[in-house]
Amino acid sequence: DFASRRPTTIISGGTGWVSTPPSGGGVVEPAFIVGQRYTLNGVVGVGTFIAPGAGTIVAHPVWLEAGSYDQIGVYTAATGVSTWQLGVYHHVSGVLSPGALLIQCGALDMSTVSGERDIVSAITVPSTGVWWLAVHCTASTSSPNPYGFTGSSGATSQPPWKQALATSGADGRKVVGVRAAGVGSGAMPDPFPTPALTDIMPIVNVRRA
Repeated sequence: DFASRRPTTIISGGTGWVSTPPSGGGVVEPAFIVGQRYTLNGVVGVGTFIAPGAGTIVAHPVWLEAGSYDQIGVYTAATGVSTWQLGVYHHVSGVLSPGALLIQCGALDMSTVSGERDIVSAITVPSTGVWWLAVHCTASTSSPNPYGFTGSSGATSQPPWKQALATSGADGRKVVGVRAAGVGSGAMPDPFPTPALTDIMPIVNVRRA
């Protein structure tokens, strides 16, 4: 039964199942489930203002288990004439930002249909830890209406690390996303350009294979 197989690995890694909780407590991390989607935890809203403009790349961190993933996607409530490339970046721990490109997964024409928009892509995550899921807008004449982090007071995200960068405002919400403009319409930049912090960005997910 589930009670006798409690997930016991802490956030720093591992995927085992044993009969007792981790000594000293900590955050439990069940093994990832095939077919389930994984992303950054937080309060999510919807709005055209979340969509990046042409030539802009945005990214947010996510904790991923090493292994294979077969889809990467976003969710939009309405279409827009915009093209988004999706990809995964390595984490640079010293500056809490993305670094080298792991994989560019393909592009989405955001003008066709609303709902879950996925790219089928063979993504191999080589190690358990923090990775960055990115959206690069290569062209846009009208914005879709995606779900994502809105930058609103009280609408905070939960970073996959102990410390938290905060805004200077009175609400002090966490800021974990990054943004860079002027990156053009070609391939996703490698490495990630010098970023600015942001708490407005689409939410991106990957599916465990």
